[in-house]
Amino acid sequence: MRTGLNENRKDFHNWAKQQARLTQLRPLGLRYSFVVRGTDGQEREVDAASASKSIQPVFLTVEANQDAYLQVWETVGSSTPQLLWPEKETGQISLKITAGQRQHIPLPMESGPVTLTARLSRVPSGPITRQEAAMFDRLSLNQLQESITASNRTGSQERATYVVNQDPSTTAQIAVDMTLDR
Repeated sequence: MRTGLNENRKDFHNWAKQQARLTQLRPLGLRYSFVVRGTDGQEREVDAASASKSIQPVFLTVEANQDAYLQVWETVGSSTPQLLWPEKETGQISLKITAGQRQHIPLPMESGPVTLTARLSRVPSGPITRQEAAMFDRLSLNQLQESITASNRTGSQERATYVVNQDPSTTAQIAVDMTLDR
């Protein structure tokens, strides 16, 4: 009978350690915006409508609040989603990004409706099926999203969207769709 009690204590101790580890994880956060590089070489954040109309190069900027793995998918019209970032030449399905460092992802000049899907997770993404790619928006049930426009003292404006997944587990991820109509 003592053995059973020791096993129960050990199980409880392991469970308590796991719970403590889970509560130490911060919510997973993503900041994204569209950036247009003007003819003067200056970059400025714009909303999706302005990015859609721009004849200048457009970039998607993405920043995570912690080290995480990112992938960006592109769907043109009703076509099958294609991996846009990381680029195929890397041989990767997702790339690790460092907390607080913005990634600038050049966007192709596709015409017509384009949906970008950014997928951020704490663990590297494995190969996924086309069906899974089409269901990205259903993957992030616990996320909050807020878009802001704010001016700062230098006169520049922040136009960004912040997305947070409140799930404290190691499997938490964010999947967010962004639509451009060029």
